[in-house]
Amino acid sequence: MADNPGLAGPKYTAKITSIDVVADAGFAVLAEEDYMGCSFVDHFSFARIDGRWWIVNKTYAHTGGTPPH
Repeated sequence: MADNPGLAGPKYTAKITSIDVVADAGFAVLAEEDYMGCSFVDHFSFARIDGRWWIVNKTYAHTGGTPPH
């Protein structure tokens, strides 16, 4: 978001609600408010590959607001 804030609204917030890591794999949940005027809950799967953490999957749920047309 810091590099490309164009879609974030003036009241944008993001909060990590959970992180679970076992060895070289993990899962995190992020709650966002005021992104394109909407709220989302993002679910990230990540893996440590060659010593570096990578997001390997993202799934999200639209939880409020109306997206712009």
